[in-house]
Amino acid sequence: MIANHAEMFIMPLLIAMLYITFLQIPINVVKKAFKNVRFTFLSIVINFVWTPIFAWILALLFLNEYPALYIVFLMLMVTPCTDWYLIFTGLTKGNTALATAILPINLLLQVILLPVYLFLFGGTTGIIEWRFLQKVYLSF
Repeated sequence: MIANHAEMFIMPLLIAMLYITFLQIPINVVKKAFKNVRFTFLSIVINFVWTPIFAWILALLFLNEYPALYIVFLMLMVTPCTDWYLIFTGLTKGNTALATAILPINLLLQVILLPVYLFLFGGTTGIIEWRFLQKVYLSF
């Protein structure tokens, strides 16, 4: 019974969870954190340069014989956390303002770069084709 209607509850509950998380962070603190260029630069390098290359190397070493797992692993590893890490940052008394400030950049770069990573790192598996990537970009 619940499984038949679960899909329609996912988005509203996710929005509510994020809204409640964002309510705990003062907006003026986020504005100040957004100007932290060093943190933003390091976060982008770690999330979108280092991690994808590291994931690709791991996939080549351990999943090269399993193309489907290879692609799923890459998809999981090249897309940085975009929302739930805020909850963990808050639980550990971390700087939630910094984590919130980087969120929109992570979301945008993730959407733009995922098809690129799949084509670069997964194009040799035979699963990812250029026409698939074109459809992904044209759907935006």
